[in-house]
Amino acid sequence: MKPERIIYEKYKDIFDFIDEIITSCPNDFKGIKADSLAKQITLFHYARASYLIDAINRLCMAGYATEAMVILRSLFNLYINIKWLTSEDQNYRMERYADFEIIFKKQIKNNIIEHTSIPIENISGSNISLDEVYDRIKFKYNLKTVRGFHNWSGKSIYQMAKDIGLEKAYLILYGKLSEIEHTGPASAHEYFDYSKKGTIVLKTGPRAKNIDFVLLTSIRYFYDVKEITYSVFNLKWQSVERDKQIYSDLKDKYWKPKLNKAKSLTNA
Repeated sequence: MKPERIIYEKYKDIFDFIDEIITSCPNDFKGIKADSLAKQITLFHYARASYLIDAINRLCMAGYATEAMVILRSLFNLYINIKWLTSEDQNYRMERYADFEIIFKKQIKNNIIEHTSIPIENISGSNISLDEVYDRIKFKYNLKTVRGFHNWSGKSIYQMAKDIGLEKAYLILYGKLSEIEHTGPASAHEYFDYSKKGTIVLKTGPRAKNIDFVLLTSIRYFYDVKEITYSVFNLKWQSVERDKQIYSDLKDKYWKPKLNKAKSLTNA
């Protein structure tokens, strides 16, 4: 049996549940009007979250959960974004988020002009209206420079996480995922086998490591995004109790034995 098939059979209930989540996404807001800036931005985050969990599911099914951690980091980052946007000063934060599309385009244009020989007429968005709108937005937010990049929120991801009570999750989860994302030295053990003394063996191809961690964590943060989205649209998540019970049962099945084992080793 192929490794991918073995992996699928081992975690079939999680894969099938995520498939159910993904399948329902296109219909969740069918016929619902996104008739405000807040709804449009929130719906964008929800749609992207559905694509990210789909990509995570596909990678894990193929045996590449470690690589899926990079996408899980993006999903967690997205959750921080939308929770911060909707936690307070919502109108101002949403407006600033939307305005910074122009700021980003202008900064990209400036960097291309400064660091490449591409003719200005070939640069998308190089017309004068972009510059005029940029100047108005720059004045609106009192931006001092056009060099480098301005953050749309005016804060780092850590500062945003701290603002919304996710500091602990950021320090534990985001740090772990960032080490994988940035090919940090502590991520090397994910790719090498040091079990035989004096040899180092490269772990290649599909592998089962990290799959339940990545899948269940992705469901958790997707659900957090979904809850916020339903709240912004003032809709009721009809199957919330059933869905969260399935998620809780999956956590008990895959995580409780590991936690109990860790506790027994600690108390030994």
